[in-house]
Amino acid sequence: MFHARFMSSRKFILNFRARGGGAVRPLLLVLLSVSSLHYYAAKAYNPTTKWRRGPANCMSVASILCCCWCLSSGPTTTSAETLLRPAHQWNFENGLVVFSERTQVGHLQLENPKLLGSGGGGAVFSMEDTTSSTNVVAVKVSWSGSADGVANECRILQTLRERLGSNTMCVETCLGMATYPYETNRIMIALQPVAADEPVGSINDLVGKERIETALRAVVRTMVQFLSAGIVSVDVQPLISAASGNVLFIDLTEAHELITSSSSSLSSNTNLALVGSFVSEMMALIPADLQESSIVATALLDAMNDH
Repeated sequence: MFHARFMSSRKFILNFRARGGGAVRPLLLVLLSVSSLHYYAAKAYNPTTKWRRGPANCMSVASILCCCWCLSSGPTTTSAETLLRPAHQWNFENGLVVFSERTQVGHLQLENPKLLGSGGGGAVFSMEDTTSSTNVVAVKVSWSGSADGVANECRILQTLRERLGSNTMCVETCLGMATYPYETNRIMIALQPVAADEPVGSINDLVGKERIETALRAVVRTMVQFLSAGIVSVDVQPLISAASGNVLFIDLTEAHELITSSSSSLSSNTNLALVGSFVSEMMALIPADLQESSIVATALLDAMNDH
């Protein structure tokens, strides 16, 4: 009974310390003083009371030990409660997103979240990596029902890097994955690069021949790279830079690896359907009047020669 009350008191005070800041230690010292006075007052009122039988004495001893233990338990800034104290919060239709002052994803220590956007897969934020003064990463936080898709996105991006190496272009790099600390059925992934320029809706919206050609080559090259790596996606989402024409394909939650098991060949009906859908979506990004242009044909040949 005594031990249970003692542990309960310690837990209460530690939780209070995590929320109360620097005013807690003086309070504990006051409690220690009151407990001591309580003990001596009880002795003065009944000097014959024995140590082991006096309930007032036992309560005083318990309070003194509890205060001493809490005072010696280390600085408040290292407690788990303090590290997870909410500092930033956004409320979306699909759920709440909360960040503490510092968030860890893999080896990255991240802070200063800024909302970039949200969708069916999750909410995306730009955050600064404290290990580098210039590193900005995108952090996607899944919803409770989209964790598998976001985890698949990270795995697909890592597979592309493994199979294509330094030739990989126009897609993000997944730097790490972690459980969302406030809801364990959600996850977070860290991605780079973060698109800095304002995107346009399509290649038709680009101004200037050079920007248009840059975007056309990026679309064709990315299509060939995905196919050569055995990866397809049924929902391609490009960010096309208005300033440069560079293209970044994002949100690969619906991407798939082509089936290559011993019981199924690459020409299986499933693979053919996935490849046909992927190629159709990629070609739809190219304006109809440019799909048979020499720029597209040259880009296709160059990409095939590289693989």
